[in-house]
Amino acid sequence: MLKKIEASHYSIYVGMDILNTDEWQAYWKVCTKKIVVISDSNVAECYFEKIKYSFQNLGLFPLFFSFPAGEQFKTRETKQALEDKMLSAGCARDTILLAVGGGVTCDLVGFLASTYCRGVSV
Repeated sequence: MLKKIEASHYSIYVGMDILNTDEWQAYWKVCTKKIVVISDSNVAECYFEKIKYSFQNLGLFPLFFSFPAGEQFKTRETKQALEDKMLSAGCARDTILLAVGGGVTCDLVGFLASTYCRGVSV
């Protein structure tokens, strides 16, 4: 089941197995922006292949970045490393960030999204 939460500038989707929902598929089918999926190393190991497969079925090929798992890695250095990867990959203001994981990941990616190129979609 997918739950949509409307925030001031974003829609936030929360749920289990959301990759297979009609809403998820409909949203991404019309996406023309560069997509970056970010997670910690533990979640990346478990879910990046499944997410990659889901996007490939829609004809999309996002970038996948991870950072070391743990609260101690919610730092400026981790944010900078992710920004450097995004800059090297040619990410611009029209990039969409997709955070996959819990509190540390969502905090870090939310902050990254708010500051990268003066704000990108998350």
